[in-house]
Amino acid sequence: MDTKKPKCTFQLREQQNKDFPLLRLDIIGRTHKNPAGDFPYADMDIPCPHLHIAHPDYGTSIAYPLNDTYAKIVLTDKELNDLGKVLCSFLERCNVGNINEYTINYQGSIF
Repeated sequence: MDTKKPKCTFQLREQQNKDFPLLRLDIIGRTHKNPAGDFPYADMDIPCPHLHIAHPDYGTSIAYPLNDTYAKIVLTDKELNDLGKVLCSFLERCNVGNINEYTINYQGSIF
């Protein structure tokens, strides 16, 4: 039996280039290996959770640890277990306005 490991990702894409995410927040998933280059965390393994930020030379192949000043998403371990809080933090990082006007309904189980 082939089973996939769980994943949880949020993405920001622009209307004109829907194939290329500008930001991708990986909450649950595998460790990401950054390419070699001249940028923070070059050639390093970045465990989840991490944030991919679009770069003109590397696309979204660069990951930054959460709570890093460049990632600009600060979440405690407790907050990482609350997907509503994670979504709100991601929307804030994406500069989405009027977040407090949204209602987040929690579902007990997906399956």
